[in-house]
Amino acid sequence: MQIFKLIVASFLIPLGLIFWLSAATELISPTNISDNPWGKVAGGLILGSIPLFMGGWFMWEWYRERRRELYRRQRYKRSVFLHLIRDHRGLVTVSSLAQAANISPQEAKEFLDRAVAKYHGDSPQLIDSEYYYFFQID
Repeated sequence: MQIFKLIVASFLIPLGLIFWLSAATELISPTNISDNPWGKVAGGLILGSIPLFMGGWFMWEWYRERRRELYRRQRYKRSVFLHLIRDHRGLVTVSSLAQAANISPQEAKEFLDRAVAKYHGDSPQLIDSEYYYFFQID
């Protein structure tokens, strides 16, 4: 559904801008022989506003859904991370977090690097080609 909203918005916004541009060029056109171009201008503005605002709404909804999904994933990773700390008495590896949270090892390493600063953990130590992160448990 997110990709549908993005595709629809990418068609509607330029369509609305084309109508608005045609309304603006009608006003400044030197070949305008009509005494009253305001009807064409109003039509262009009205016809342009509808797809422009609909496209903007679809784009806003896509943005909100994406942010919600990223927030949900971040909460899930944090929850898995806290369970791993509790279960392993403060010891977490990149591979254990990646496997438990079903994320890539690179993403797990980035998360753990940020968690060291946030949760006052010890910097990672390389033991047997595996990074070990130590966090204090109260």
